[in-house]
Amino acid sequence: MKQIMNSNVRFIFLILSVFLSMSVWGQTFTISGYVTDKKNGETLIGASVFVKDKTELGTPTNEFGFYSLTIPQGKYELAVSYIGYEEQIIQIDLTANLKINIQLTENTDMLIEVIISSDEENKRVTQPQMGVEKLNVATISKLPVLFGERDILKSMQLQPGVKSAGDGQSGFTVRGGGMDQNLILLDDAPVYNASHLLGFFSIVNSDALKPRFCSRMK
Repeated sequence: MKQIMNSNVRFIFLILSVFLSMSVWGQTFTISGYVTDKKNGETLIGASVFVKDKTELGTPTNEFGFYSLTIPQGKYELAVSYIGYEEQIIQIDLTANLKINIQLTENTDMLIEVIISSDEENKRVTQPQMGVEKLNVATISKLPVLFGERDILKSMQLQPGVKSAGDGQSGFTVRGGGMDQNLILLDDAPVYNASHLLGFFSIVNSDALKPRFCSRMK
């Protein structure tokens, strides 16, 4: 009879031990505290506090810099990060509720060097470029032309201050000047007759020009 009672006591004790271990194993605890700037003690709003490699176990700090994270019992690496600050990793063995105040250090890494250069100060004096207009050949190729041939000189008449010399004339005037006041250079050689057949055909082969054609207007 005693043996039966002893065996029953042992069985009941075993069941209680199993339930106790299961309840302890399934417990959850809370980690809480404040995240602040290490230098001035200012609270950091929106800092991320999470278990490393388990981003679903995480929370941001509220408007007071306070965080509260409830996770199951165990050993974890708690990561704390904030924009402009160095990430901090904290090793914790969670067996009870913990209060951990965290101070982050501002990230002082220097940005990549940026060099800004400009033209020399007296360039406008030594190399005056007043009245210079640039015509892009790619843009000129999209303009409607007679007989399908691009004409640089005709395209110049679309620039401000440039207009045709008149009906039936192939020349152009610049800012109220005369046709005989225009200097047209092709490879640094002056061109005296810059049009053929009243401007129907151009003397300049547009396909032989560089991507950007400059016309000096004085």
